[in-house]
Amino acid sequence: MRFFFLAAIITSFSLFPFPAFAQARDVREQVSQELQTRAADLQRFPSWLLVEKGRELRTQGRISDAFTYFFAAQDKMPQDPGIDFEIAKAYLQAGDMPMVHLYLDRAIEKRMHFSHPQLLYDVYYFRSDLAWLQEEFMRYELELLQIIRADQRFMSQEEFDRNLRRSYLTSVLDRGLNRSLVLYRIPDSFSLEAHRRLGVFYVQSGRFQEALPHLIFSTIMSFTRVIEEYRKLVLDFEFSTIADFMERLHTQEGLRDYLYSVQVYQGLYYLAEGIYGYDRTRVESSREIWRFLSQRPDAGPYQSASISQLANPQTYLQLRDRL
Repeated sequence: MRFFFLAAIITSFSLFPFPAFAQARDVREQVSQELQTRAADLQRFPSWLLVEKGRELRTQGRISDAFTYFFAAQDKMPQDPGIDFEIAKAYLQAGDMPMVHLYLDRAIEKRMHFSHPQLLYDVYYFRSDLAWLQEEFMRYELELLQIIRADQRFMSQEEFDRNLRRSYLTSVLDRGLNRSLVLYRIPDSFSLEAHRRLGVFYVQSGRFQEALPHLIFSTIMSFTRVIEEYRKLVLDFEFSTIADFMERLHTQEGLRDYLYSVQVYQGLYYLAEGIYGYDRTRVESSREIWRFLSQRPDAGPYQSASISQLANPQTYLQLRDRL
């Protein structure tokens, strides 16, 4: 949802003229008179209510009015980075990219005041979306790496953790993904999407060795959460294969929708291609995944791509993917 919101706004820049205020470098100047007029009235309300009203006005396209509420909220809570984030989104809708980046930077500078760490990662994900849409791929990679650096399971240099990560890789390459999902679990976390997107990006740019750890993490994370939830429903369940598990989820719409939401089929497809690109002697581990995807109509383009890969494995199929 976040990506499509950004894509629609940025695409519209070249299609529709913006009002004159959108070209200003500080919209506070444009709304200051109204803000002064209504300051006493707005100050009666708590900042969270002002922010909610600002969001509502922004979604209605009433950008100038939205700024009035956001800035009034910021006057009450100047150290709240969430308000800077909301102002950045409003500037994006206004078409003023320099101010978007300014307020995103301000939100990050105030990161110690976020009420929950996930909110900081939302800012980095938002910046990565902007970078992707503007085709600034080096910045896209760096924004995702900012998120992953906070993932201790992936970044820890303790010997046990490093050995465990090597075991994940060795197991997937030598035993295949099905057996690896029997053996290993990685708890879901804020970094799942970053791992998947970065892994896909690395495969698409031919950096297979760098891609595999990220795609393995994102895939095991995705299935770990759903397997654990399914075990609450079926106490004696033992995982065997992805194909068997997905059939069991046929009647579990919520669990199935979660896997769709984390784009599990995309991650699986690129994991298989990454394995093949990294070491073609391990092609059977790739084929195991492609065979599964080739039998899944709900996998969309990854079903047809997997059928092609089973007939003639290769890299750089150049699927038109949004990472």
